[in-house]
Amino acid sequence: MKIRYQTGIVTLIQFIVGATLGFANGIVSSVSGCTNHGTDCVSNTLVSLTLIILTAIWFAFVAALGYAAQDRRSRRLARFLLVAEAAITIVALYDAVHYPNFLSLITSLADFCLGLWALLLAYRLNRANGGRITAQPRKRQRHHTL
Repeated sequence: MKIRYQTGIVTLIQFIVGATLGFANGIVSSVSGCTNHGTDCVSNTLVSLTLIILTAIWFAFVAALGYAAQDRRSRRLARFLLVAEAAITIVALYDAVHYPNFLSLITSLADFCLGLWALLLAYRLNRANGGRITAQPRKRQRHHTL
């Protein structure tokens, strides 16, 4: 299956899921903030909007980095992708432990799983050293002639 080897597709999936669930979390946060605390409605909505935009920008950057690392087969870009995905995974794990609602927990777990998947692919791309990513290295069998 090709998706096991392509960091660009995995980071694009991560961008779509992360931005969509982040948007949904922002709406839930704004609605609950406006319902429970009438005076903090505007400030909570602005903070949620800012967080949605920053999250979307971060995931778009990581998706572009994933495509560039895959396209160029660059070891340096794969290392940058490793660091970015490690940051996503650590933040998602922290958010999963301290979730305020069920949607936030689902978002954090999805980000964590996709981050681990992209982290694995970035590691394999880094290990390939500019070559082709393969599942297992195969040794060539040489035919001995008598």
